[in-house]
Amino acid sequence: AAWMLFLEILVVLIWWFGLNLADWKPNLRIKILLFVFTVTFYHSLRAVVDGNLIILETVLLIGTLLAIRDHKDEIAGILLTGLILEIQFTFVIAIVILWYLFANKRYQAIIYFFGLLILLSGFSFLLKPDWASQYFRQFWLSVSGFSFANFSSSLKTIWGSVGQRLGITCTILVSIIFIAEWVFARRKSLKYFLWFVFLAIIIIQWSGLPSGPENFILLVPGLFYVLKVINERWEMKGEVIVYFVCIILFGLT
Repeated sequence: AAWMLFLEILVVLIWWFGLNLADWKPNLRIKILLFVFTVTFYHSLRAVVDGNLIILETVLLIGTLLAIRDHKDEIAGILLTGLILEIQFTFVIAIVILWYLFANKRYQAIIYFFGLLILLSGFSFLLKPDWASQYFRQFWLSVSGFSFANFSSSLKTIWGSVGQRLGITCTILVSIIFIAEWVFARRKSLKYFLWFVFLAIIIIQWSGLPSGPENFILLVPGLFYVLKVINERWEMKGEVIVYFVCIILFGLT
Protein backbone atom coordinates (compact mmCIF):
# COMPACT_ATOMS: atom_id res chain seq x y z
CA ALA A 1 0.00 0.00 0.00
CA ALA A 2 2.87 2.38 0.82
CA TRP A 3 4.54 1.62 -2.52
CA MET A 4 1.29 2.24 -4.42
CA LEU A 5 0.82 5.55 -2.59
CA PHE A 6 4.36 6.52 -3.55
CA LEU A 7 3.64 5.66 -7.19
CA GLU A 8 0.43 7.73 -7.12
CA ILE A 9 2.46 10.72 -5.91
CA LEU A 10 4.92 10.11 -8.75
CA VAL A 11 2.04 10.14 -11.26
CA VAL A 12 1.14 13.63 -10.03
CA LEU A 13 4.80 14.63 -10.44
CA ILE A 14 4.71 13.32 -14.03
CA TRP A 15 1.87 15.78 -14.70
CA TRP A 16 3.71 18.66 -13.03
CA PHE A 17 7.17 17.97 -14.45
CA GLY A 18 5.69 17.15 -17.87
CA LEU A 19 4.21 20.64 -18.13
CA ASN A 20 7.53 22.10 -16.96
CA LEU A 21 9.51 20.12 -19.52
CA ALA A 22 7.20 21.29 -22.30
CA ASP A 23 7.64 24.85 -20.99
CA TRP A 24 3.86 25.12 -21.14
CA LYS A 25 1.73 27.38 -18.99
CA PRO A 26 -1.82 26.59 -20.13
CA ASN A 27 -4.94 28.12 -18.64
CA LEU A 28 -6.58 26.59 -15.59
CA ARG A 29 -9.11 24.61 -17.65
CA ILE A 30 -6.40 22.74 -19.56
CA LYS A 31 -4.32 22.22 -16.41
CA ILE A 32 -7.27 20.55 -14.68
CA LEU A 33 -8.02 18.49 -17.79
CA LEU A 34 -4.45 17.23 -18.06
CA PHE A 35 -4.29 16.51 -14.32
CA VAL A 36 -7.47 14.43 -14.41
CA PHE A 37 -6.31 12.73 -17.60
CA THR A 38 -2.88 11.84 -16.18
CA VAL A 39 -4.04 10.44 -12.83
CA THR A 40 -7.05 8.54 -14.25
CA PHE A 41 -5.51 7.38 -17.53
CA TYR A 42 -5.77 3.60 -17.91
CA HIS A 43 -2.05 3.13 -18.39
CA SER A 44 -1.30 5.23 -15.29
CA LEU A 45 -3.78 3.31 -13.14
CA ARG A 46 -2.62 -0.05 -14.46
CA ALA A 47 1.00 0.75 -13.64
CA VAL A 48 0.03 1.88 -10.13
CA VAL A 49 -2.08 -1.22 -9.46
CA ASP A 50 0.72 -3.46 -10.75
CA GLY A 51 3.25 -1.59 -8.62
CA ASN A 52 5.26 -1.09 -11.81
CA LEU A 53 8.65 0.56 -11.62
CA ILE A 54 8.03 2.24 -15.00
CA ILE A 55 6.35 5.16 -13.20
CA LEU A 56 9.59 5.91 -11.35
CA GLU A 57 11.47 5.48 -14.64
CA THR A 58 9.21 8.09 -16.26
CA VAL A 59 9.89 10.59 -13.47
CA LEU A 60 13.65 9.95 -13.73
CA LEU A 61 13.49 10.40 -17.51
CA ILE A 62 11.68 13.74 -17.21
CA GLY A 63 14.09 14.81 -14.47
CA THR A 64 17.07 13.94 -16.67
CA LEU A 65 15.70 15.98 -19.58
CA LEU A 66 14.93 18.92 -17.28
CA ALA A 67 18.48 18.81 -15.88
CA ILE A 68 19.94 18.72 -19.41
CA ARG A 69 17.77 21.67 -20.42
CA ASP A 70 18.83 23.68 -17.38
CA HIS A 71 22.54 22.72 -17.80
CA LYS A 72 22.70 20.83 -14.50
CA ASP A 73 24.92 18.11 -15.90
CA GLU A 74 25.81 16.46 -12.58
CA ILE A 75 22.13 15.91 -11.75
CA ALA A 76 21.44 14.77 -15.32
CA GLY A 77 24.13 12.09 -15.10
CA ILE A 78 22.87 10.84 -11.72
CA LEU A 79 19.22 10.68 -12.80
CA LEU A 80 20.13 9.04 -16.10
CA THR A 81 21.67 6.16 -14.15
CA GLY A 82 18.18 5.38 -12.83
CA LEU A 83 17.07 4.33 -16.32
CA ILE A 84 19.02 1.07 -15.93
CA LEU A 85 16.36 -0.12 -13.46
CA GLU A 86 14.16 -1.16 -16.43
CA ILE A 87 16.91 -1.32 -19.02
CA GLN A 88 14.97 -3.67 -21.32
CA PHE A 89 12.47 -0.86 -21.95
CA THR A 90 14.71 2.22 -21.73
CA PHE A 91 18.08 1.27 -23.25
CA VAL A 92 17.29 3.02 -26.55
CA ILE A 93 16.34 6.22 -24.70
CA ALA A 94 19.50 6.04 -22.59
CA ILE A 95 21.66 5.62 -25.70
CA VAL A 96 19.97 8.60 -27.38
CA ILE A 97 20.56 10.82 -24.34
CA LEU A 98 24.20 9.72 -23.95
CA TRP A 99 24.77 10.34 -27.64
CA TYR A 100 23.37 13.88 -27.33
CA LEU A 101 25.53 14.61 -24.29
CA PHE A 102 28.65 13.37 -26.09
CA ALA A 103 27.85 15.22 -29.33
CA ASN A 104 27.42 18.47 -27.39
CA LYS A 105 30.52 17.93 -25.23
CA ARG A 106 28.53 17.63 -22.02
CA TYR A 107 31.18 15.27 -20.67
CA GLN A 108 30.50 15.98 -17.01
CA ALA A 109 27.06 14.36 -17.23
CA ILE A 110 28.58 11.29 -18.91
CA ILE A 111 31.28 11.03 -16.23
CA TYR A 112 28.69 11.20 -13.46
CA PHE A 113 26.57 8.57 -15.22
CA PHE A 114 29.34 5.99 -15.62
CA GLY A 115 30.94 6.91 -12.29
CA LEU A 116 27.73 6.27 -10.35
CA LEU A 117 27.05 3.14 -12.40
CA ILE A 118 30.48 1.72 -11.52
CA LEU A 119 30.08 2.72 -7.87
CA LEU A 120 26.67 1.06 -7.56
CA SER A 121 27.88 -2.07 -9.36
CA GLY A 122 30.93 -2.38 -7.10
CA PHE A 123 28.82 -1.87 -3.98
CA SER A 124 26.41 -4.54 -5.22
CA PHE A 125 29.30 -7.00 -5.71
CA LEU A 126 30.38 -6.41 -2.12
CA LEU A 127 26.90 -7.15 -0.79
CA LYS A 128 26.16 -10.05 -3.13
CA PRO A 129 29.05 -11.35 -5.26
CA ASP A 130 26.82 -13.32 -7.62
CA TRP A 131 24.31 -10.52 -8.22
CA ALA A 132 25.38 -9.99 -11.86
CA SER A 133 24.66 -13.58 -12.94
CA GLN A 134 21.31 -13.52 -11.13
CA TYR A 135 20.46 -10.15 -12.67
CA PHE A 136 21.15 -11.28 -16.24
CA ARG A 137 19.34 -14.58 -15.64
CA GLN A 138 16.28 -12.71 -14.42
CA PHE A 139 16.64 -10.21 -17.25
CA TRP A 140 16.59 -13.03 -19.82
CA LEU A 141 13.56 -14.65 -18.16
CA SER A 142 11.79 -11.29 -18.23
CA VAL A 143 12.50 -10.68 -21.91
CA SER A 144 11.89 -14.24 -23.15
CA GLY A 145 8.95 -15.13 -20.92
CA PHE A 146 6.89 -11.94 -21.12
CA SER A 147 4.27 -11.50 -23.83
CA PHE A 148 5.06 -8.03 -25.17
CA ALA A 149 2.16 -6.09 -26.63
CA ASN A 150 4.02 -3.98 -29.15
CA PHE A 151 2.64 -3.19 -32.59
CA SER A 152 4.56 -5.91 -34.42
CA SER A 153 3.49 -8.69 -32.06
CA SER A 154 -0.12 -7.47 -32.27
CA LEU A 155 -0.06 -7.73 -36.07
CA LYS A 156 1.34 -11.26 -35.82
CA THR A 157 -1.40 -12.25 -33.36
CA ILE A 158 -4.17 -10.86 -35.59
CA TRP A 159 -3.00 -11.90 -39.07
CA GLY A 160 -0.46 -14.67 -38.46
CA SER A 161 2.36 -14.89 -41.00
CA VAL A 162 1.00 -11.94 -43.00
CA GLY A 163 0.96 -9.84 -39.84
CA GLN A 164 4.50 -10.98 -39.05
CA ARG A 165 5.71 -9.72 -42.44
CA LEU A 166 3.84 -6.45 -41.95
CA GLY A 167 5.47 -6.14 -38.53
CA ILE A 168 8.94 -6.65 -40.03
CA THR A 169 8.16 -4.02 -42.68
CA CYS A 170 6.97 -1.60 -40.00
CA THR A 171 10.13 -2.19 -37.96
CA ILE A 172 12.33 -1.45 -40.99
CA LEU A 173 10.42 1.74 -41.84
CA VAL A 174 10.47 3.16 -38.31
CA SER A 175 14.17 2.24 -38.03
CA ILE A 176 14.90 4.27 -41.17
CA ILE A 177 12.93 7.22 -39.75
CA PHE A 178 14.79 6.88 -36.45
CA ILE A 179 18.23 6.88 -38.11
CA ALA A 180 17.32 9.86 -40.30
CA GLU A 181 16.07 11.86 -37.32
CA TRP A 182 19.18 10.82 -35.37
CA VAL A 183 21.38 12.40 -38.06
CA PHE A 184 19.32 15.60 -38.22
CA ALA A 185 19.11 15.97 -34.43
CA ARG A 186 22.84 16.64 -34.16
CA ARG A 187 22.46 20.00 -35.87
CA LYS A 188 19.25 21.09 -34.16
CA SER A 189 18.29 22.86 -30.93
CA LEU A 190 17.50 21.38 -27.53
CA LYS A 191 13.77 21.44 -28.38
CA TYR A 192 14.45 19.23 -31.38
CA PHE A 193 16.44 16.87 -29.16
CA LEU A 194 13.46 16.58 -26.79
CA TRP A 195 11.26 15.86 -29.78
CA PHE A 196 13.71 13.17 -30.87
CA VAL A 197 13.63 11.54 -27.41
CA PHE A 198 9.83 11.37 -27.54
CA LEU A 199 10.07 9.95 -31.07
CA ALA A 200 12.44 7.26 -29.80
CA ILE A 201 9.88 6.28 -27.14
CA ILE A 202 7.17 5.96 -29.79
CA ILE A 203 9.45 3.95 -32.08
CA ILE A 204 9.99 1.47 -29.24
CA GLN A 205 6.22 0.87 -29.21
CA TRP A 206 5.99 0.52 -33.01
CA SER A 207 9.00 -1.72 -33.50
CA GLY A 208 9.68 -5.23 -32.29
CA LEU A 209 11.49 -4.03 -29.16
CA PRO A 210 10.16 -5.12 -25.74
CA SER A 211 7.12 -3.12 -24.72
CA GLY A 212 3.74 -3.47 -23.05
CA PRO A 213 0.61 -1.47 -22.14
CA GLU A 214 1.89 -0.80 -18.62
CA ASN A 215 4.83 1.09 -20.15
CA PHE A 216 2.75 3.54 -22.17
CA ILE A 217 2.94 6.06 -19.33
CA LEU A 218 6.37 6.89 -20.81
CA LEU A 219 4.45 8.56 -23.65
CA VAL A 220 2.69 11.12 -21.41
CA PRO A 221 5.51 13.75 -21.42
CA GLY A 222 5.68 13.59 -25.22
CA LEU A 223 1.90 13.94 -25.41
CA PHE A 224 2.10 17.14 -23.35
CA TYR A 225 4.77 18.43 -25.72
CA VAL A 226 2.55 17.85 -28.77
CA LEU A 227 -0.55 19.30 -27.09
CA LYS A 228 1.41 22.42 -26.17
CA VAL A 229 2.34 23.01 -29.82
CA ILE A 230 -1.30 22.53 -30.86
CA ASN A 231 -2.62 24.86 -28.14
CA GLU A 232 -0.15 27.66 -28.88
CA ARG A 233 -0.50 27.46 -32.64
CA TRP A 234 -4.31 27.52 -32.86
CA GLU A 235 -5.22 29.14 -29.51
CA MET A 236 -8.97 28.59 -28.87
CA LYS A 237 -9.28 26.03 -31.65
CA GLY A 238 -6.18 24.40 -30.23
CA GLU A 239 -7.79 24.18 -26.80
CA VAL A 240 -10.75 22.35 -28.33
CA ILE A 241 -8.34 19.96 -30.06
CA VAL A 242 -6.54 19.35 -26.74
CA TYR A 243 -9.85 18.41 -25.12
CA PHE A 244 -10.77 16.21 -28.08
CA VAL A 245 -7.43 14.34 -28.08
CA CYS A 246 -7.57 13.67 -24.33
CA ILE A 247 -11.17 12.45 -24.49
CA ILE A 248 -10.42 10.17 -27.46
CA LEU A 249 -7.33 8.68 -25.81
CA PHE A 250 -9.17 8.22 -22.54
CA GLY A 251 -12.10 6.53 -24.27
CA LEU A 252 -10.02 4.25 -26.50
CA THR A 253 -7.97 2.89 -23.62
